[in-house]
Amino acid sequence: MWRKILMRKRRKPEQQQQRVRLQQKIIPAIALLALPALFSQNLQAETLENWKFDPNTNQLELWLSASVTPLYYVETNPPRIIIDLPNTTVATLPPPQNYPNNLSRITLSNSGTGNSRIVLELSPNAMLSPQQVQLQKQQSNAGVTYWVLRPSILSQPRNVATPAPSNSAPVTVTVPPLDRATTPPNPPPQTPVPPRDAKTPVIEFGQPLPKTQVK
Repeated sequence: MWRKILMRKRRKPEQQQQRVRLQQKIIPAIALLALPALFSQNLQAETLENWKFDPNTNQLELWLSASVTPLYYVETNPPRIIIDLPNTTVATLPPPQNYPNNLSRITLSNSGTGNSRIVLELSPNAMLSPQQVQLQKQQSNAGVTYWVLRPSILSQPRNVATPAPSNSAPVTVTVPPLDRATTPPNPPPQTPVPPRDAKTPVIEFGQPLPKTQVK
């Protein structure tokens, strides 16, 4: 009887230690499961509030949250400007906008990682380098911050077609030099006119022919 009581007393500390060990394993696991939810709440994606493009100056304005800093880079083939908005989504995606100038098209899209992208496509004859693009942070009169993209876009001169070279050999004309000291060429010989017979009558133009006498 006493042995059973002693055995039970010995088992209680062991059971308590097992419970403590089990709690030590479960609590960190629960914390790890809860961290992603807390992390996603802290990094909730912002929204692109508004954007405006002026086709006359090729200026793009982006109205973003104060915690968002846009990034841009330039590609040459095809020529375009790409703007990435980290941790930002576009609530309503508009259709691609087309413009009849050097900046021909603007496209907005959302990625699966919570970011959004704006692509400004240039016409094929446009010239652009990264040094010709400015992205600056501005502040309105009401104290609202926004970003302005100012690209300096130029048009390339179109190539003028030049005539193909001819394969025929050039014609060379040789002109003899003019020698003033040489004597002029002799005139062509003239045929001597036979002397006129005194008996031969001379008939002038418009006079009747003489009658011949029969012997």
